[in-house]
Amino acid sequence: MRHLACPGSLLLALGACAHIPDHIRVEVDGNAVEIVKKPAIAPADEDE
Repeated sequence: MRHLACPGSLLLALGACAHIPDHIRVEVDGNAVEIVKKPAIAPADEDE
């Protein structure tokens, strides 16, 4: 059973990484942790 659980967990983790929201807030006992994705940096223009 373990030989099936490890690859299954790996596939689940890889699939979940594609669907991470932009903003995550976890609050426990009045303490909060917020995770926010960094905005994408626009590529510099090569014309200059």
